[in-house]
Amino acid sequence: MLYTLMHKNIPVADVEIDDDFGNMLKICAVHNYMHAPFISVKKGQIDNGELRRWWHSRSIPASRDGLKNLLERLGITGTQELLKHSYGLSLSDQYWICPKNKAIKWSDVNFFDNEFSADIGDLLFGNLPSDTDSSKLNLKSPDNTSDGVLKKKWKIINGGRYLVKAGNSLNTQEVFNEVIASKICDRLEIKHISYSVHQENGRFFCICPNFVTPDTDFVSSWQIHESVKKSNSVSEYEHYVTQLEKLGITDARLQIGKMLVLDYIICNIDRHFNNFGLIRNAETLEWIGCAPIFDCGNSLCCTEAIITKDKLNESKPFKPTHTEQIQLVEDFSWLDFKKLNGVKDEFGELLSMVDKAYISEERKNQLCGTLQSRIDELAAYVQSFSKK
Repeated sequence: MLYTLMHKNIPVADVEIDDDFGNMLKICAVHNYMHAPFISVKKGQIDNGELRRWWHSRSIPASRDGLKNLLERLGITGTQELLKHSYGLSLSDQYWICPKNKAIKWSDVNFFDNEFSADIGDLLFGNLPSDTDSSKLNLKSPDNTSDGVLKKKWKIINGGRYLVKAGNSLNTQEVFNEVIASKICDRLEIKHISYSVHQENGRFFCICPNFVTPDTDFVSSWQIHESVKKSNSVSEYEHYVTQLEKLGITDARLQIGKMLVLDYIICNIDRHFNNFGLIRNAETLEWIGCAPIFDCGNSLCCTEAIITKDKLNESKPFKPTHTEQIQLVEDFSWLDFKKLNGVKDEFGELLSMVDKAYISEERKNQLCGTLQSRIDELAAYVQSFSKK
């Protein structure tokens, strides 16, 4: 079937999408290549293969917890099929698909201004009764385009759009890691999304407001990184930062440095190129700046039964260890360690909310001690750095 890929109200290209599986097959006509998704433009042309990969990446990843149950309940084979049911709409940008020659307006269907169904989110979280008639479910949901492995869903609360995210099945620690990372950012005045603890049906989740507005797009670092081929003589860090500076992000090194400081403190092992990036104006395409920091849950050995130094030191995306990655930071003048006094105790209070069957007193004390040790180690490094 033929659709028009839209960027808010701007037609970008006519594309053919498979009726059965939702795969994007090919570009049939181009209307405005400037408004194409960032990675899909090569030398002024929309690359068919790149656009297909972008469309595929827009769907729920195959590794998502709870996805198998969702697909079985709906009787479908893949998540790209879900994209068609919601016009490919997201709460991370303003792209969508309009059936060719259908008079559908972005203002009437976008999820920023219009209600959406909770059915997909409830299916992913296992909250729908097993005898629910799947043929009667409403599949118009931004959950169809949500990224990541952990269970998550969008909710409307007092008119705002909020993302609810679960932790891993081992101990739910990721929920509290998100919250303490947010509190560390508060203390250090690092631009970030604020997470808080959220409870549903006796279970702990974390919740945060959407940082994308109806007038902006989140453009992932992966899109930016891949838009220009990296030279073998240039590091991943220099390649990425150089691309940001060419786009007019004058404080790129400072903002990335702040992110790396946070990741060192919380021992984040999963700062991949899809969970940080830039914000741009969806209409003018003007680059606004680095996106606020989000998605910090996979930290402090949260998926490991035993906390080890080697695991704590694993890092992404620029270097394999935090010991190496922190050396990329060029400016620590903004960092005031006195603002972190008491953060260990604050983390302990958060972890005390969980039943000891999930996070024991011993593990809680280890985690709090580890957090303080990381702060102390960083302080020692910064002191030696300032003497150079």
